[in-house]
Amino acid sequence: MFKVLIMKKVLLLLLFIPLVSFGQSKQFKKDYKKILKSPSFLFMTDWRESNFDNITYSKNVLSQIISNSAKYGYKLSRTDDKFIFNDGLYNFIVLEKDLYDFNYESFPAYSIGYVYKKFYFPKVSIDEAIVVKVETEISLLEYGNVSSSTIINYFEFVKNFVKRSYLERYNLESSSQKYDKKSMFDKYYDLVDVYKIWRMNEPINDFKIERILSIGNGKEQRIKKTAGGLSNYFKIVFSIESPTTYNVDSTLEKISKQSNESYNKLRFTIGGNDIRESNIYDLKSMVNIFLEDCKKNNISTPLLTTLRATFEPLDGNTIALSYGANNDSAIVIKVDPNKWASASKVKRWYILYHELGHDVLNLDHGEGGKMMFNFADRDYSWNEFFEDKKYMFDFVK
Repeated sequence: MFKVLIMKKVLLLLLFIPLVSFGQSKQFKKDYKKILKSPSFLFMTDWRESNFDNITYSKNVLSQIISNSAKYGYKLSRTDDKFIFNDGLYNFIVLEKDLYDFNYESFPAYSIGYVYKKFYFPKVSIDEAIVVKVETEISLLEYGNVSSSTIINYFEFVKNFVKRSYLERYNLESSSQKYDKKSMFDKYYDLVDVYKIWRMNEPINDFKIERILSIGNGKEQRIKKTAGGLSNYFKIVFSIESPTTYNVDSTLEKISKQSNESYNKLRFTIGGNDIRESNIYDLKSMVNIFLEDCKKNNISTPLLTTLRATFEPLDGNTIALSYGANNDSAIVIKVDPNKWASASKVKRWYILYHELGHDVLNLDHGEGGKMMFNFADRDYSWNEFFEDKKYMFDFVK
């Protein structure tokens, strides 16, 4: 039927237009609301439960889209019962719709034409598909009921609609124009605007989400099937993809690493301080972080001004001791300097939380879980630290 052309977790869906408010023209607001009120599969505004700016998605999203597309007049393009095609780099499927029969997307009245939605994904099954790019092309026929100016005006609105929907939420890095870009069916577009856009990841702003948004238009003449002669079809295309589309494994690895770094930064940050970077010889600062952690967990504590924390030699294998248990007006901690210096960072934090569990939370051995065990005779992992302190705080709450 057509010439074959062409992210765990990567899905970049064009035309999943977000529900944002626009401060531009009244007409734009009016048209925007009109589209949102319609069951628009073209813009997919009924898929609000999914965060399509993110890069991680459940594996069955593409199969769900295929399943739901029929309600809006779409069908899978097939050639000899084959519907998954390949361009050498990726598999892809195409959803197509005949506008003569279905018009859900506020096209000009009496429009005749086609919509094609093309989803690119690595060479896996549909159920495992990680879509890396989506391209949509609308082709409308110029004839007696729908003039070329009507089509061009509609396409101009759609172009602005898509562009504004992204630029309201993303920063524009650069823009350019291409005159030699081919369409889905190997025809050239007249002009394609290319926007490199980015925004910081939410809610943890520690890495960029980057996209390439392309919007193009063109015109094609086709031979009439019955009366002969030529028909004019006007076309508009939109696509969204990651700049690293052509290295999916690298992209997935990068995203996984970024996600882990984001998670770690979140859990290691207490009171605005990363405990991995704390000065372990500043006992006052470390105790303050414990108090901030208590505050975060809605646990009341004595004031930091009541603290007396000193480095003093202690008997035996004892690294630290508390002396203010059951005294809510004071925090008193003594730490053996030699044993403290030779302990790992995570063990220092584990022991400090243990002693402050006595001193601040008034817990005895046997209360509050593993963190309040009688003695520490080994090293600990960060996972143990976070899991055990959570159990201790939950016990107190």
